[in-house]
Amino acid sequence: MLFRSLSEMVTLVADGGMYHQPPPYEMLVGPPEGSTLLLEESYGGGGGVRVTYGPFNIGVDAYDRMISRMTAYEEDGSLGQIQGSAAGLETMVRYTGSRLSGWVSYSFARALRREESSDAWYPATYDQPSTLVVVGAADLGKNWTLGARWRFASGFPLPEDDEVEAYDVLKSETVVLEPTREGRTEPFHALDLKISKRATYRHWRLEYYLDVQNVYNRRVAEPVISGVWEAYGTQTYGFGLPVLPILGIEAVVAE
Repeated sequence: MLFRSLSEMVTLVADGGMYHQPPPYEMLVGPPEGSTLLLEESYGGGGGVRVTYGPFNIGVDAYDRMISRMTAYEEDGSLGQIQGSAAGLETMVRYTGSRLSGWVSYSFARALRREESSDAWYPATYDQPSTLVVVGAADLGKNWTLGARWRFASGFPLPEDDEVEAYDVLKSETVVLEPTREGRTEPFHALDLKISKRATYRHWRLEYYLDVQNVYNRRVAEPVISGVWEAYGTQTYGFGLPVLPILGIEAVVAE
């Protein structure tokens, strides 16, 4: 990665390269075709700018990468090596004040795949074009802190011609997924809140906290990342966790 400071406020960054890695080992030793798989290859680069202005730090990055010989099951069910591409734009604005701090990040990214014998690109299983995260923390005084995080992400792509089911562990039922107008699962969004109290001692500190995740109980279908089913050309879907309160105590020894 290259860095170039234009001034005390502005810095440019850039990177590029070509990379190789072996296919997943379960593919190499599992299916009969595994022994013929070649090294996966990717190449590309990106660039960005960093700006510091008072209590604000702003970063903007863009990248583009092409992937060849990516191991995957093809449309006919056979194991092969396909092409892939990943490109996107990532932005972040961070604010650090005396009593308030936080950051906002937004990224737009696409992950596409294409079989060697086809000109048609299709979205990867975990392709989520838009991702937005807003995080804030407030010093309430007397060692009390209140933090919040809100997240949004586009839905995952669903097969066009196949009926997809998701299993809800909490309700012990299977749900048939209805794709949105864009052919995806419902978008994800959730609010997390955390309030904490810190006690400081001579050589260590103690923090008591209540962390409530997914405050308004937003549960949507999403691909299950197991590392097993995906390796054999299938994909299962499930639902995320409901409201999850976490009460904890953390002790840290001062250095």
